Amino acid sequence: MKKGWVIVLFFIFFIGSCPVYAQKIIRGKVSDAETGKILQSAHIRVVGKRSGTISNDEGRYFLGISEVPAEIIVSYIGYKSQKIAVTEDSPGELDIVLVPSPVVLETIVV
Repeated sequence: MKKGWVIVLFFIFFIGSCPVYAQKIIRGKVSDAETGKILQSAHIRVVGKRSGTISNDEGRYFLGISEVPAEIIVSYIGYKSQKIAVTEDSPGELDIVLVPSPVVLETIVV
């Protein structure tokens, strides 16, 4: 009987001493708003943190956010960056569509 209580107390102490990290996991696909073409290597990062990821060759990404609410920013060369608020109620599957942002340079005569 005494041995049973020792085991119970050990588990209570062990579980109570372990830090608990709640994490919001979001995943999805990044694509072009006009053509629907997937955007591989798009940057997805958490604003104000050092965490982030890039989309794979199928346009898919996976990101764990340690603190919610948070804001993520998605960027890709030649497209407007997009900020998205992530809360505890946000869906786990979040497909992102970026709008092209053409850059027109002045003509240079040499």
